[in-house]
Amino acid sequence: MSETSDRPGDYEIRIKQPDAVALSYGCDYPLYVVWDVVNDKRVPFGNYRRHDQAVSRIIRTRDRRKESS
Repeated sequence: MSETSDRPGDYEIRIKQPDAVALSYGCDYPLYVVWDVVNDKRVPFGNYRRHDQAVSRIIRTRDRRKESS
């Protein structure tokens, strides 16, 4: 399940389910990963426990990109 933005070359939020190692440490919650669609990779420091944190990261990244343009 992912939420794709409406702009091409942007970011999306992907949900990563916990693996066996994470479960053994008691991390039974999914991670929300901010994904760079253009470069097809995770944004550095882009793992969050809550969806609203991931959305906030995308907004901040877009604002920085607008300022630098």
